[in-house]
Amino acid sequence: ALAGDVGTKYKAAAEVVQKTLQGLIATQIVAGNKIVDICAFGDTLIQKQCETQFKKSKIDKGVAFPTCLNVNNVACHFSPLSTDTTELKAGDTVKIDLGAHFDGYIAVGAHTTVVPEAAGQAFTAPTGAAADVIVAAHQGAQIA
Repeated sequence: ALAGDVGTKYKAAAEVVQKTLQGLIATQIVAGNKIVDICAFGDTLIQKQCETQFKKSKIDKGVAFPTCLNVNNVACHFSPLSTDTTELKAGDTVKIDLGAHFDGYIAVGAHTTVVPEAAGQAFTAPTGAAADVIVAAHQGAQIA
């Protein structure tokens, strides 16, 4: 375990990342929402949470890795331009990755989910070929 200030900063960054992921999944991963707006919202959540911590210290803090939404066949690190108009659709597979830091001590996190039919609904589990691809990817990751 990391002791002292370093461990505290890593833990604080990890908590910001976890809360941001939970917030995005609960409120933003909805059919019809624009990817660019979700990414901006994620970065804002990170920044706002970081501003409330280590107020007495003049340290750099905030977004360490911008919020990225990787939809369906996009592998990773898609951070859209402000002019992008792509919207989520029900059934899309969405991989979210983001990071926060305090004084350069970084925590990153990611989560994969499926866009539900409507806000507040659980997603419908994929079947057929889509389910086969997910299982194959999981098994490949386990072997690697």
